[in-house]
Amino acid sequence: MPEAAPLGCLAVVGLGLIGSSIARGARRYGLAERVVAIDADEAVRARVLDLGIADAVTGDAAAGAAQADLVILC
Repeated sequence: MPEAAPLGCLAVVGLGLIGSSIARGARRYGLAERVVAIDADEAVRARVLDLGIADAVTGDAAAGAAQADLVILC
C-alpha cells in the first residue's frame, strides 16, 4: 500500500521559475495530495493548468492559502 502524502494541500504563491519548480516537484514526488497555484497573472495561471503543474489555480491569495496546510511564497 502506498504511503499517504505528507501534506494534504500545498499552496505555492508566485509561479515563476522557482515557484513552478517547487509545485512540479511536489506533484512529481507525491509531497502533497493537492497543489494549488496562486498567481496574479491570468496567463501564468492558464499555463500552469495546461502543463499540469497544479491541481487548481487562483489569483486570490487569501482563498488559495485558506485551504492549504503549507504556503510557500516565491
